[in-house]
Amino acid sequence: MRSKSVSKRVIAIILIIVLVFGGINLFWYGFKYLPFKKIADKMQLNGDPEMPRYVCEYDGYVFRVKMPGYLSFQTGFIYAVDKDHVDAAAYIEGENGELVEMNTPHVDLFAWPQVFGDTEYGVTIYEDTYSVWAGTNLEEEFLPDESMTDEENALAAELFEKHRSEIHDVMQAAAKFCGW
Repeated sequence: MRSKSVSKRVIAIILIIVLVFGGINLFWYGFKYLPFKKIADKMQLNGDPEMPRYVCEYDGYVFRVKMPGYLSFQTGFIYAVDKDHVDAAAYIEGENGELVEMNTPHVDLFAWPQVFGDTEYGVTIYEDTYSVWAGTNLEEEFLPDESMTDEENALAAELFEKHRSEIHDVMQAAAKFCGW
């Protein structure tokens, strides 16, 4: 009689674990994976086994999607850049053998759809020998980064204003392509 009671408890515990794990999987699939999948379905897989990305060219921009990791709510992003600047950021060897950043000035857009809350956006703004990160939103406002110093945020804000029209253009192309 006692073994039946223990067996029922073990079965109940296993059933609860399976239901909870299944619920987490369904939640992740519906709220994290599907928004990326909807965009990736318009693209081709690049075939790189070490860094797979979905890629396509649309309206003069190159879009890439990195799918979220299984059951991760923090990974995955959408990337957009003007097609003429796909390989515009590079490192070259300097006079003393050190690596020096050499860029064609341009803007890259990153977006991270969130399960709860608004999609987060950011841009990397490239200048000749450096790049800066700047947060933004759908209203294309500069958002200071708390992890950066005041000087770094001031430089990012200055470059954000300098490249405002490029930021606007890439945001509009991404909104059109992604359906934001």
